[in-house]
Amino acid sequence: MLEAVAADPAAIGYLPESVLTSAEPSLAHKVKIIQLDEVLTNALTQPVIAITEEEPQGLTRELIACLQTKEQ
Repeated sequence: MLEAVAADPAAIGYLPESVLTSAEPSLAHKVKIIQLDEVLTNALTQPVIAITEEEPQGLTRELIACLQTKEQ
């Protein structure tokens, strides 16, 4: 998602801060970071169910793991 948002000035994405701090610096510098208040952050938290024909690998696996991790 970070790559897509960094490549498109009109794109919007919602990622945990840990993704930005561990990302390639050239990507993180291409996006505008905004802080959401707690009410809005909680409203954006939804369960994620992924149904696949085979176990996800690579970037797909990383994305699903990221979406399933609730940051404290």
